[in-house]
Amino acid sequence: MSDATARAWRWLTGDAWTFDPVGAGARIPAIALSIAIGAASGHPLVGVLAAGGAYTVGFGAPLDLRGSKSLLLVAASAGIGASATVGSLAATHAPSAVVTAAAFGFLCGRAASRGPGPAWIALQCGLAAIIATSYPASLERAALRALTILAGGLAQTGALAIARFARRRLPPPPPPDPFIPHYAVHLAIALALAMTAERSLALTNGYWAPMTALLVLRPDRQHTMTRVLTRIGGTVGGAALASGVLLALHPGPLVLAVGVALAAFGSYAFQKASYGLLSACVTLYVVFILSLAGLPEKEVAMSRIVATALGGAVAIGVQVGDWLVWRRHRGAWLG
Repeated sequence: MSDATARAWRWLTGDAWTFDPVGAGARIPAIALSIAIGAASGHPLVGVLAAGGAYTVGFGAPLDLRGSKSLLLVAASAGIGASATVGSLAATHAPSAVVTAAAFGFLCGRAASRGPGPAWIALQCGLAAIIATSYPASLERAALRALTILAGGLAQTGALAIARFARRRLPPPPPPDPFIPHYAVHLAIALALAMTAERSLALTNGYWAPMTALLVLRPDRQHTMTRVLTRIGGTVGGAALASGVLLALHPGPLVLAVGVALAAFGSYAFQKASYGLLSACVTLYVVFILSLAGLPEKEVAMSRIVATALGGAVAIGVQVGDWLVWRRHRGAWLG
């Protein structure tokens, strides 16, 4: 591979090529078990929710909290469930949803420099709260959802504990991000704008707009642009592939469950390998599992593409706005 090609590849992926099929495989049983229990009990939506908890918690496998990997995963499971409850309660009214998104964005920005473990937990809590803003519920129903998500997360925690005992080695966690004073404010503004936009446009599954803004907005403009382009490219590719498979094959629940497992495997395998491929696999997972829950596959795929593009545009807009403000006032700020 030439130097130019290598630089282009690094620019497209943004991450080192760290393909981990063994670690990915260890995180699939909890997802498959959640779906199987839901189907066997006659409550497939419960299985989908539990699988979502297991899927999310699985991304924290390489991290730890105060030296304990299990503590991090348990804390994340509880935090995700609680945040989903907050999001569901705030979902009834647009202003409360916007405030909730902004608050979690600020939290994620503040946690970014506290170390990989706390930063990751805050990010997952923010994502859970944002998703829940599209699913309003009473306190009782929101609490039941949270307990189901918690159960899936704890199942993944147990599965990963067994895998660590068998494997006895996992990749080291990444170093913490440097502290950027304005990053938390940028995230709060971006999430508030993205949530306001998707509510105004009444997008189906519009939570992908603030989710994308949260995931792609970085402290620096170049990294933000890289993540926006790779995420949109991966989302479009994943949505096209998922829609092609579903529309051509019309698979039943069993085949959809296999598709969910394969997409989850790809998500974990490419987690630190390629942000574009990770985005494609996450899109495949979402389309397959929502189709398993009974949502129209074409609607799911197209709404995610539109909302992802909207979230990416908001993230770029915040970075451009910050650059314009800095350019205009840098003389006064630098003295």
